[in-house]
Amino acid sequence: MIRSARVLTACTLALAAAAPIAFAEPQFDNTQEAVAYRQAALRLMGAHFNGLAPVMRGRATFDAAAVQQEVAVLRTLATLPWRGFADGAEGGNAQPAVWKDSARFEAALKNFQQSMGRLSQVAGEGDFDTIRAAYGDVAASCKACHQDFRQRR
Repeated sequence: MIRSARVLTACTLALAAAAPIAFAEPQFDNTQEAVAYRQAALRLMGAHFNGLAPVMRGRATFDAAAVQQEVAVLRTLATLPWRGFADGAEGGNAQPAVWKDSARFEAALKNFQQSMGRLSQVAGEGDFDTIRAAYGDVAASCKACHQDFRQRR
């Protein structure tokens, strides 16, 4: 009986510890919150991505460790904005095609995630030319998505 109580207590504690992880998704009370969330996440991602541009263009010194660290930040940021594109979160700078042609948007997102994964992988290898090529692929995936799914200003 005592052993069963200990097992039950251990399971309860394990579930309680895991609960915050299971509910870590952002919660939005309204469309404006979702739009603001995704725009903020995309702005942060753009700032960090553009921060690497001088290095990738050869205008700043290449420091493999610094680039790897910045790419790690980008890899995390790259997971955030998509939660703000849920059904019912239309608006902001997103075109209606995000929701009307969600399969194409998902394909563009998958392309971005794959290119971001490749950049993350090669950043750890430290070869400038390989990193630069992968950075260009990420930039191309961003540009393609902006052309197809972002309102023109």
